[in-house]
Amino acid sequence: MRARLPHQPTCNDGLLTTAQDYTPVCTTELGAFAKLEPEFTRRGAKLIGLSANTVDSHDGWIKDINEISGSNLKFPIIGDKERKVALAYDM
Repeated sequence: MRARLPHQPTCNDGLLTTAQDYTPVCTTELGAFAKLEPEFTRRGAKLIGLSANTVDSHDGWIKDINEISGSNLKFPIIGDKERKVALAYDM
């Protein structure tokens, strides 16, 4: 697992899981959460994404998410290519 996290995760953090980068549902869902991120921040929670792709693939996907949803996704997305996190949490 590789991740670029700007902070130490806490119990107030929300983990958003996605099946694959560039899938229609995952793209629109993360765009919607990006728009709601200020509300999560106001409540003391930080969002973290989890994808079964590499961290390197996320750069292009985030651009796609922002373009399609009109959002500005800022929260990190963990690359779980080997699905270690997903399997650890029975996802």
